[in-house]
Amino acid sequence: AASPARVWTVLGDFKGLPGWHPAVATTAIRGGAANRVGAVREITTKDGAKIIEELLAWDGAARSMRYRILDSPLPVADYVSTLSVEPAGKGSRVVWKSNFRRATHEAATGVDDAKAREIVSGIYLAGFDGLRGALGEGAGRR
Repeated sequence: AASPARVWTVLGDFKGLPGWHPAVATTAIRGGAANRVGAVREITTKDGAKIIEELLAWDGAARSMRYRILDSPLPVADYVSTLSVEPAGKGSRVVWKSNFRRATHEAATGVDDAKAREIVSGIYLAGFDGLRGALGEGAGRR
């Protein structure tokens, strides 16, 4: 229900994940500057996992960013994601999509394509619920 500008204020900060994603404990910029192409962030999840991501594109006017995972324990490889906010009726629509393939590293042993998609989908769904909470909205449609 929030305006696109308000939603982007929460989502558009490349280092702002702890403010809305319930699985994220901290995010630190390890290279470059936040919201600038080439910025590298280190995400630490609440269970202690580390994920390193690089910002590939950031457009405040279009309310969109694209990033890729450089290193992660997730069972994915060649992961590139786009996160954007669009007007929808009197509120907003958040679009979070990615392309990736199932990883072949040791941590991914036993994970098939369907399970890899399920894991990424779970991350997104938790993020959407966290975003609603950060915006003062209850859990709702996805």
